[in-house]
Amino acid sequence: MTVKAKLEGHTFDLDTLVELFREGDPKVSKEEDGCYLSSSQLDGLMDDGGRLFEAATHLLQGVTGVARVLDSSFRPVSLTGTFVADDGTGTGRRHHVVQADTVVVRAKTVSYVVRRTSRL
Repeated sequence: MTVKAKLEGHTFDLDTLVELFREGDPKVSKEEDGCYLSSSQLDGLMDDGGRLFEAATHLLQGVTGVARVLDSSFRPVSLTGTFVADDGTGTGRRHHVVQADTVVVRAKTVSYVVRRTSRL
C-alpha cells in the first residue's frame, strides 16, 4: 500500500516538482484534489504520525533541494499534514498529523516621565 503526503504551495512550484519527479522514488503526482509526494520510505509508517511526518519532511527537503538547483525560480512547498494510504481502489485511509509551531510573544513597555513645573 503506497503512502502519499499531500503538498501545498504555488502552482508553478508544484508543477515543477511533478515534472521533475514524475517517475521513480520519491515521486510527486498531481491528482484531482492536489499534489502528493510518495515514496517507499513512507510505507509502513501510517500508524506512527510523528515518524511519518518526519520522514515526509526529510523527503520533501531532498526534492525541493533538487528543484532549487535545477530551477532558480523554484520556491519551496510544504506538507499539509494530510497523508493517504492508497490501496488503488480510491478508498484508502486518511491520516492527519498536526504539528504545533513555536509561538514567540514579544512585548515592549515604554515609560514616559511627566515633569511638572510649579509657578510661583
